[in-house]
Amino acid sequence: MRRISLLTCICVLAIAVPAAAETATLTVTATVDSSYSVTLNTGNSTLSGSGTNAATLALGTIQRFGGASTTNGFSRATGVGNYTYSATGAFSIQVDKANSASPDYALTAQLGSAPATGTVWTLSSNTLSNSSAATLNATAGYGSPVSLDLSIQVSNSTTAAGAIGNTINFTATPN
Repeated sequence: MRRISLLTCICVLAIAVPAAAETATLTVTATVDSSYSVTLNTGNSTLSGSGTNAATLALGTIQRFGGASTTNGFSRATGVGNYTYSATGAFSIQVDKANSASPDYALTAQLGSAPATGTVWTLSSNTLSNSSAATLNATAGYGSPVSLDLSIQVSNSTTAAGAIGNTINFTATPN
């Protein structure tokens, strides 16, 4: 009888032994790249799309005589042969960075298409054109809004009645 008990114990032990474990290895690779964010924000003028990188500033109808002398933060001033709608601090642009050693950035602006005949676009004392970019700030700091003044001068005689809108393209280049 003793033999049966011993065999039963041996059989139970053989069944309770776990199988050999299998393993797997996952190698994860990644490269961190510098990244930048550019946002346009409402200033003294209201922007549709404020807080994004594609906003619209609507002035509505502008004219030398009659009509509104102010619109969306812009004021009209008349000169000899022209009039100008301008806004100090019309809007701001902010550039943020991540994973970059760049201490600052250069900010440029350029019109998306040729300005209407007889109009002059000025952004913070820089005349804009569609043929070359104007440097607005050579060493702008990250994470702080850069306030920009905008003015549009319209000739009394050479600018035809109609739409004179344009697009201003901004470029922030890390230094």
